Amino acid sequence: MLWFRIDGEIIGKLPRIEPKTMPTANSPENELAQRLTKLEDKYRRIGQDLNSYLDGLLYANPLHYWEYIKVDTLLSLQEPRTDFPDEHVFIMYHQITELYF
Repeated sequence: MLWFRIDGEIIGKLPRIEPKTMPTANSPENELAQRLTKLEDKYRRIGQDLNSYLDGLLYANPLHYWEYIKVDTLLSLQEPRTDFPDEHVFIMYHQITELYF
């Protein structure tokens, strides 16, 4: 443990941090480093900045397909006015037609 002082007063102690060992050939750290190198090469060849893409991944919110196309919203708009069984089909057909054209 290492003691540390603030203004000459002993406040507490910090654990000793051991130096990291170098990653082995099959370690996850080495595999990640190899993949990053490949990505850097790929983006350099196409004239793009890899860091910009990585920043985008860091700040992007996960988005699922169903959330993106808002199926729940479309389904909530289907409010049949009668008990006729084919009314759902009628509503869906006309929603699709409106969206398509």
